[in-house]
Amino acid sequence: MTYRQIWRSKEWKIKREILLKKVNNKCQWCDNTTYLQMAHIVENTQNIMTDKEYLETNQVLILCRKCHYAKSHGKVRCPCCNGYKVKNQFNTCWKCNNT
Repeated sequence: MTYRQIWRSKEWKIKREILLKKVNNKCQWCDNTTYLQMAHIVENTQNIMTDKEYLETNQVLILCRKCHYAKSHGKVRCPCCNGYKVKNQFNTCWKCNNT
């Protein structure tokens, strides 16, 4: 099953709605309520996950488009100021200089 087929499946849509309700329809990083997307905690770039594993809700975060983009580019949310910092590099937030 391709990713497109998974995302269009009824099972995926049901799981998405359950997750959105669980996080009160807010981004789990910044509390934004618009353009919410499901982001996988572990990227499946090698296509090593089965369809069943890919649909597991414990492998998913609900993020807004901006936070999903940041996560996809190796950044994590700063707990002090909600800025972003790059994982495994300088580990310093660009916004508040917190480590």
